[in-house]
Amino acid sequence: MKYLSSCLLLLVVQVLTAQQKPFTIVGNIAGAGNSKVYFTYVRDFETGKHTDSLFADNGRFVLSGNITSPTHGTIRVDEFEMSVDFFFEAGTTHVAGDVAFPDMLMTAGGESTALYNQFLNTVKPFMYERDSLGAMVLGKRPDWMDSVTFNNVRNRFNELAKIDGNVVMQTANTYNNSHVSAFLIYRYFSHGGNISKGDSLMKLLTVEAQQSKYARLLFEKASAIKNIEIGSPIIHFSVSDTAGREISTKSFGGKYLLIDFWASWCGPCRAQNPFIAEAWEQYRNYGFEVLGVSSDTDKQKWMNALRDDKMAWHNGIVDKNRGHSPFRLYGVTLIPSNFLIDPQGKIIAKDLRSGELDAKLKGIFAEE
Repeated sequence: MKYLSSCLLLLVVQVLTAQQKPFTIVGNIAGAGNSKVYFTYVRDFETGKHTDSLFADNGRFVLSGNITSPTHGTIRVDEFEMSVDFFFEAGTTHVAGDVAFPDMLMTAGGESTALYNQFLNTVKPFMYERDSLGAMVLGKRPDWMDSVTFNNVRNRFNELAKIDGNVVMQTANTYNNSHVSAFLIYRYFSHGGNISKGDSLMKLLTVEAQQSKYARLLFEKASAIKNIEIGSPIIHFSVSDTAGREISTKSFGGKYLLIDFWASWCGPCRAQNPFIAEAWEQYRNYGFEVLGVSSDTDKQKWMNALRDDKMAWHNGIVDKNRGHSPFRLYGVTLIPSNFLIDPQGKIIAKDLRSGELDAKLKGIFAEE
């Protein structure tokens, strides 16, 4: 049986390898000199992101490789804080820009690149306003902002988010055979209460598009979501603390536990930390604990964030040797994301933001 399974796996790999096509990325960034350029994307046989890098030659560079299907990725020049996201695809993609205009890296290539650029150009007029409002809505409310103003800001933010969603749906309906459509559905409809909508949209795509990695990930998450609804039992996992010791969710039995998914590089996550700290300080003596679960790959940056944000509660980082990732077990693709577990091991709340966590705990402990 093991021999048969190995043969089947080898056959699948051989078939996919035979389908691979060459891609080339040709860049010309004025003023970049011999800066290092990074290319980050998800390769065919991997689930995590892969990064290639090279040094430019007077701003010029060429990266070549092989890929089975169009894949979303980014190019960045850290020295000048320049980056652009686009699609790695068969054929040649050109990247051009000038370090004097770091927000204006341009890409031109095949059908996937053209469609993705079309989407970005459509939502760009709303992007900056949405991001600036999101910083206030998802983070700590500024001292100068009263509740009425905050509600107006939140309503406007939600309106802008719906605009993005509508453009995604229009793109998916018009280009239902594109991996770009699958990616956009995955990006915008694979979290929170949107997962069922994403599942329905993805099933409207062609069979080929549904075979993309993005469709597979969304379908996988939709299946996982069914196991983490309110009232579902906790899915146990282990992570590694700063000293490399195992922290298991099983060790928090009999307490209220907030499982908080975050990362040091995530601004909205860091903005939530003061609210978590306040709740933890106020209720930890009443049987409330927090387990922070980070997706960081740079351990030092993770530990620096723990120190800077004074995150004195239990914190762990994903250890790839411990089996399935907690992020996949809980269907988490966007952070911050959290789950509140009761002493009986049942999920009683999800994605508590800002003052929502304090209000929930205040209600719980007032009743006990």
